[in-house]
Amino acid sequence: MPFKKGNRNIQNLSHQLGRKIFFSHQNRYSPISKFLKKLISEQKLGKVYMLQSNLFWSRGQNYYQPNSWKGKKATDGGTLYTQFFHFIDLIMWLFGDIEIKNVLTKTLKHQQYIEIEDTGTIAFEIKDNGAIGVLNFSTAVYEKNLESSMTIIAEKGTIKISGQYFDEIEYCNIENFAPPLELPKSDNISNLMENLTSEECHPEGVKQSFKTVEKIEEIYRLASEQNP
Repeated sequence: MPFKKGNRNIQNLSHQLGRKIFFSHQNRYSPISKFLKKLISEQKLGKVYMLQSNLFWSRGQNYYQPNSWKGKKATDGGTLYTQFFHFIDLIMWLFGDIEIKNVLTKTLKHQQYIEIEDTGTIAFEIKDNGAIGVLNFSTAVYEKNLESSMTIIAEKGTIKISGQYFDEIEYCNIENFAPPLELPKSDNISNLMENLTSEECHPEGVKQSFKTVEKIEEIYRLASEQNP
């Protein structure tokens, strides 16, 4: 069932049981993501012109074990759900809704044991200001994760966040702004508690979470249309 059709059932059930719907937004609560959010919300960068995110990870045959749900179309759904969901969510959290322009996905390394893509590129436009965006992703990197990065080119500066775990300021040149020498370390337990008690569990936050899932559905639909 498409998620858009099923989300109303999820919301109805939560009301009946008196329970909150909880989405994990781990990337939103990392120190580096909060730093980016503050830069953007305070207009330190001015108008954003272009955004590029590279997610180059390694997932070998051991990860896709025999008889595992991983890599199966029906139970896994695709790498945008199980691997790269948090970065699509982060992009939409930082910049607002996006319009998907072009999608190319392929299975290049893992053809023998998965039914989903392992490599792709997505071209999009940020709806609020027309900025160009590109997201490149792959789980076909040799032996170990290579990069999780985001580069923002804007009116008043340029910044690139990178590192294996998206936790390093690789480049920062912003008008009248000096980047912090060091950001606080991420605390997963504190992040979880903040997520549980934040507005993300409230109706508007849940609605935003549904939008991320629906956006991924849209990406896969467009991929199948453009690459039959």
